Amino acid sequence: MNVFVREQVKPGVQVQPPPTTVSPEMQKRPAGIAALIRQFEAYRFDRQLLSACRFPVFYAYGDLSHDEQAMKAGILARLFADVHVQRFSGVHHFVPPEQIYTPAHVRALLQLWSAAELSLQASPPRGEVGPNA
Repeated sequence: MNVFVREQVKPGVQVQPPPTTVSPEMQKRPAGIAALIRQFEAYRFDRQLLSACRFPVFYAYGDLSHDEQAMKAGILARLFADVHVQRFSGVHHFVPPEQIYTPAHVRALLQLWSAAELSLQASPPRGEVGPNA
């Protein structure tokens, strides 16, 4: 697990050491990850279906995460019609939640959700009735 964590952040970034005890739920993690990977390999997913999604997608990552996160953001931008990417400074995805979910992060999500609600009210999906339909 240490190798996995180190490869998810930029070189030289310090991550917290793993806990000294592992909860019973986390002891099942390797088997769960293996099962998930098997299902990903077995399922034929058409990425182009994502372009038909009528909801906004929010993708945030920290600038201390590996550069692969920026590549993922670019892939999502090509797959979804409405992608909002935000890079937060000074964090990676292994820091405690209170360092990730800052007031700035919360504001960005609330703005996105508010805009999505207004968009749905103005133009409900086919088959649905909205206040302006």
